[in-house]
Amino acid sequence: MATNELDKRFELAIKLIKGVISGSGNLKSQFRNDLNKAVSEFNVIFNKQKGDLIKLKSEMSLPTPSYAHVASTIPKENNIPQATHVVFIKSKDAKTSEETKSTIKRTINPSKIGVGVKKMKNLSNGGVMIETTTKQGSEKLVEAINNTLSNQVEASLAKKFNPRLIIYNIPVEITEQNVVQTIIEQNQILHSETNCKEHITIKYMFINKKTNTRNIIIEVSPTIRRLIKQQNHLKMVWSICRVDDYVSILKCFKCCKFGHKSADCRGNQVCPICSGNHEIKDCSVSINQHNCANCSNHNLYIKEGGRKYNTKHTTMSRDCESFKTYKKMKESQINYE
Repeated sequence: MATNELDKRFELAIKLIKGVISGSGNLKSQFRNDLNKAVSEFNVIFNKQKGDLIKLKSEMSLPTPSYAHVASTIPKENNIPQATHVVFIKSKDAKTSEETKSTIKRTINPSKIGVGVKKMKNLSNGGVMIETTTKQGSEKLVEAINNTLSNQVEASLAKKFNPRLIIYNIPVEITEQNVVQTIIEQNQILHSETNCKEHITIKYMFINKKTNTRNIIIEVSPTIRRLIKQQNHLKMVWSICRVDDYVSILKCFKCCKFGHKSADCRGNQVCPICSGNHEIKDCSVSINQHNCANCSNHNLYIKEGGRKYNTKHTTMSRDCESFKTYKKMKESQINYE
């Protein structure tokens, strides 16, 4: 049963019980209070179970696809993250972002050096970020800024990390010791790449108890990723294992913000369902009272006329605009070329 349908049926059941309570004038006061407490407890339990279910669903891998299905899969170009090319500029004399931006605009002419600029943004640390249309454009811009304004600012290319892939449902006979060799030997598409073994690193693996298989995260070079993504699967002994891009999203289960773990959190407790100052197990709000703390916080800093995010969801929702924005930012730090 779909989650939305389950939500509606639960809400209807609660309304019916409340209707019975309010419409039964001959109920004893104590009995009426007990029923109201029971309804409130049902709400708490439902939200707790729903939160656990959403978290579990996000952690579980999808079922193993059939050989025929995987073999016939054709990768879609629009599923491949778009590469970004970013330059960071920081002032050497403690100027503000606006002052640094003005200096760059007065001194550097992008058209003269053949650079296409997509975006120019102030940073909270007083720096400036410039996104260009090509890698070569970013390199030209860094060279031009450092040659012309070396006594005022310092420009550098954004550091990018190698891409990671998740391989689903690897058979139990595959070990950490033989997985890389198995990938190379059984997948002819990688045979054209020299020193292939040096460009595949196992980061970690976790067990799928339901299927008695494991999912493995590997870090690869951009070239290896491109070759594997041409077919979106890898042959592993007698199995064909689905492969997807993997972007690590670190999120705190205490304050619900991105970028750190609960153990390192210095913030206050925030409910992922309603954004109240309590744990998820203590939340008793109804479905129409869901409120995303991250999207609400984003809206506080939006200037007049800016696009505000929808907040009528939990922080665990994959449709959350704050989640999508953070994921896109993490993808921009990965070298997909």
